[in-house]
Amino acid sequence: NGVLALDGMHASQVELARARGTAEFLEALLLALVVDAEAAQALGDVAALRSYPLDDPAAALEALRAAFARRPALHIARAYRKAALRVGALDDQLAALEGEIKLAPTPAYRAALETERGGLYERAVGNLAAARQSYAASVEINPGDATALLALLRLALRDGDRAAAAAQCKKIADAVGDARVKAEYLAWAGRLLDAVGQRDAALAAAVQSEVHAPESPSVRFLLERLYAAGDNVRELCALVERELRDGSVAAPAGWLDLGYLYRYRLGDAERAEKAFGEVADAADGPARAAA
Repeated sequence: NGVLALDGMHASQVELARARGTAEFLEALLLALVVDAEAAQALGDVAALRSYPLDDPAAALEALRAAFARRPALHIARAYRKAALRVGALDDQLAALEGEIKLAPTPAYRAALETERGGLYERAVGNLAAARQSYAASVEINPGDATALLALLRLALRDGDRAAAAAQCKKIADAVGDARVKAEYLAWAGRLLDAVGQRDAALAAAVQSEVHAPESPSVRFLLERLYAAGDNVRELCALVERELRDGSVAAPAGWLDLGYLYRYRLGDAERAEKAFGEVADAADGPARAAA
């Protein structure tokens, strides 16, 4: 029927012979082609035939590598990268990505390619410095690229750089839309900053996280710990009172904490007495209900 099968395994011998002959003809013709655009087109046709139906991915890659060298166009770079990916040729993948990044028609597309390159450097090559550079380039172009932001956080944690990891957590919080996710990343930043002794910055991150998710237990725990460690007793009292109002802390325990804070940390005997009275009332409530 004159149409080549798309899979060499299902192509007839006649189709395979026709494809092989056409590829060999084009390869011989290349010697006479001096115009780069024409040579690149012929090499692209060779690559297409070598891929399917001849099922020779290595030869297809070689043709596309040569085509890109003759004419570094975007569509050739894309085909070159796909062929390199099929073969698993890392150097060719990186070379194709470099060309595609330079030729990318939009910033978003270029950012996505930088993220792709960063992943290749990180997972396949093991060059973490180059991976970090690519991810950072992606974020510079597109600050909302969650994949690149998470990758930079992962690399910072791998390096043990908690301050850098905290900075990435804040950037992720800025990028995400979900208030609860935003709060958790800000709280994570707070914990990381606290671990490196940046107590004020940690508290600022924790307070900001509470704005987005005041009901989050992890945010509340962090605030309690930072307020207590920094001797921010009045803020801690206000936090416990909010927890009592919304029911996120058990009444007897919460009022007992408040009574202790008011009596022994703030010297406010009147409020302490009221809080201890609430402890007694909360404890008597179940007994009266049972009676």
